[in-house]
Amino acid sequence: MNVTRITLFTVFEIMKIRVGFHSSFQSQWVIVTNFMFCLCSVSDHQR
Repeated sequence: MNVTRITLFTVFEIMKIRVGFHSSFQSQWVIVTNFMFCLCSVSDHQR
């Protein structure tokens, strides 16, 4: 597994805990994390 991906995932998990993962933020976090994982996948393919 990509180190960058693990780092991003860890950062997002910490941020979600800080935010408290309220229902109002939930859909936004899903969109943001999916978007970041898509960017990671694209950068992996470009290498």
